[in-house]
Amino acid sequence: MLSQAKYRTSGEQNFCDDVPISINTTGYFYDQESAAQLIRHVRWNGGLYCPRCRSLAIKKINSFFVNEIFQCNACQYNFNCTSGTLFHGSKLRLDTHLALAVAIDSLIGHVRINEIGRLLGVSPRTAKLQLAKLGTVPPAHRYLHGSDQALADIGNYGTILELFEAKSFSIQISAFQLRLANWLGVGKAHDASARGALLSIA
Repeated sequence: MLSQAKYRTSGEQNFCDDVPISINTTGYFYDQESAAQLIRHVRWNGGLYCPRCRSLAIKKINSFFVNEIFQCNACQYNFNCTSGTLFHGSKLRLDTHLALAVAIDSLIGHVRINEIGRLLGVSPRTAKLQLAKLGTVPPAHRYLHGSDQALADIGNYGTILELFEAKSFSIQISAFQLRLANWLGVGKAHDASARGALLSIA
């Protein structure tokens, strides 16, 4: 039984800090396991629950995959940290998903969606599908910071992470986590306390 289990990312930063994007500070853009840990942390900060019936009677049934699988004892639903979210059912790696979502969220309107797809190594169709899922409503708080000049020579970079690192982009962790919480549907029912708790973690 994993009722009210708490998840934390390894090597947590002070979530109020603006940190440079790198494998050492924002590993969830580089590594699938770190991405899964971050998603679990944000979605289930207030406790693990079933996304279908909201029961807290949960057991883990598979730990061999990066994205752990759980089963609800009440409704027998099998789920993972992306079930019922815009990341659900995608064949993309979770770290690619997060980087793509951030790139679309922050660069769309300045950079063509096909170019964003190229930088993430995904097809134009995949990038457009992600844009359709995310929508065009900008985040309430800007969380990605970098030089506007970086966008002028974006074609010189092979990946989005090369661009972010070379141009010293930084990310405000607290604001990014609230945006991720929004993508994951946190803020409904049992998620309400988790959303507020993110702001108080240091």
